[in-house]
Amino acid sequence: MKRDVGAELDVEITAPTTLEFQIAVAPQAGLDVTESLSFVLNGKE
Repeated sequence: MKRDVGAELDVEITAPTTLEFQIAVAPQAGLDVTESLSFVLNGKE
């Protein structure tokens, strides 16, 4: 089974800062689980 999940975050940053992001995929019995995280800023990945 392949399942793609996505989310969109819209933030406004008005001063220098550090952003931290984390993802976690719940384990599924009998399945190999992979996860990835990518960012797009102004249309560029």
